[in-house]
Formats: sequence, C-alpha cells, structure tokens
Amino acid sequence: MVVSGCASFSWWSEIFHLDVFAAARGTERRPVTDEDRAQTAEQWRQEADRLAAQGNYREALRCRYRALVAELADRRLIDQVRGRTSGDYERAVRALVPEAAEQSSAVTRSFSKRCWYGHEPSDAKAQVVFDEAARAVVDEVGTGRWKGAH
Repeated sequence: MVVSGCASFSWWSEIFHLDVFAAARGTERRPVTDEDRAQTAEQWRQEADRLAAQGNYREALRCRYRALVAELADRRLIDQVRGRTSGDYERAVRALVPEAAEQSSAVTRSFSKRCWYGHEPSDAKAQVVFDEAARAVVDEVGTGRWKGAH
C-alpha cells in the first residue's frame, strides 16, 4: 500500500508539476494551468529571461522547457495535454524525430530529472546548455524530416 501511495503521489505531482519541496524553500507550488498552455513560446522565453535576471534559475528553466513544448506544439509535432509528463514529450519527440533523440534526452534530463524533480541547483550556465539542446531539437524539427511531416 505504501508503494501504491508513493506511485499515486508521484503521478499527481508529475501531472500538476507540483514542487513538493516548495514550502521548505519558501516558494509556492505551481500547477500547470490552462493559462500556462495558452502562452506562446515567445511569452515563455520572455518569462524565463525575466526570472533568470532575478536569479530564479529553477523557475526560469521550467519556463524554458514550457517554451520548447509550446514551440513543438505550434509546429504540430506534439500536443500540449494536461497530464503529459516531460518523459511523455521526450518519447514523442524521439519517436517522431529520431535525429533529435540525444538533444531531446538532454533537455529532459536538464529540466526534469536534474533541476525540477532532482532539485539540483541551476544557474546561468545551465540555462545556456538547456537553450543549446532545445534549439537543436527545434532545428531538427524545422527540417521537416520528422515522421508525419507533410
């Protein structure tokens, strides 16, 4: 029953992108909302830049990741769906654009496994590394060579 409860909690925290350690750090928990999905990739990037300028690199990285998801959705590669995880998005990109698999994995590791859920500190350098990997994914998608491109 404990394992089931942990799995359930993990599932809910992933769906709503809850930061379970937020209270300990004095930051608020922030679920993904319909408003989040309505933001454009450019709006997400602007928010990321604003947060990074304030030194809030963790939230900035989250916004950079949301910008990538929005960009890929705009290009009709993926759909933004409540409940999809960063792992779900990574698997979709890997399946549709195998040439971007390495960069897609790097983006997911940087955001999800290290910074967001792994609670590793982020900094300006991590933002640049993330941006380079995300740009490589977008560039590969932009070639139109992905499965499903018309």
